[in-house]
Amino acid sequence: MKLFFDINTLVREDLKTLIPYDPPAHPGAIKLADNENPYDFPDELKNQIFRNIVSMDYNRYPDTNAVKLREKLAAYSGVDPKNIMVGNGSDELILTVMLAFGTGAAFAVANPTFSMYGLHGCVAFSREIKVPRLEDFSIDVKALIRAAASPDVKIVVICNPNSPTGNATPLDKIEEIFS
Repeated sequence: MKLFFDINTLVREDLKTLIPYDPPAHPGAIKLADNENPYDFPDELKNQIFRNIVSMDYNRYPDTNAVKLREKLAAYSGVDPKNIMVGNGSDELILTVMLAFGTGAAFAVANPTFSMYGLHGCVAFSREIKVPRLEDFSIDVKALIRAAASPDVKIVVICNPNSPTGNATPLDKIEEIFS
């Protein structure tokens, strides 16, 4: 007797229509949105990387808490290591924040912006409140503050510099939003 199992019966209905992120391919182009560098690493740096890789123990898990990295970042930035979160790229960090703080709540985001905020918010069962950017793609500070004032908003997203527009939000504007 053969039993067939339809995995779709386990998927939440709202996720069945979710369109996954599918970055466009641009062969031969330097994609600044992907943090690609048009220049190769200097030979001295590549040699140092290879020396470090050769000396690693590949039969052991790496430090899952990235203690050394967080300590070095803390020393560089002047903050406590416990206030630094690291991950395997921004997608992992966005999803972690959405799951930790946004599940069942709402998040306000200046739009247009990086599409993964909306996708991960959906996965975390969070409602996205899109706050349109101004004509020059800068953040509409007053509108974002109004959206953030809603009691169900638990996260305010400011992508800086913004993707895909590339513009940066000045620190004084970010401080105004969070004051």
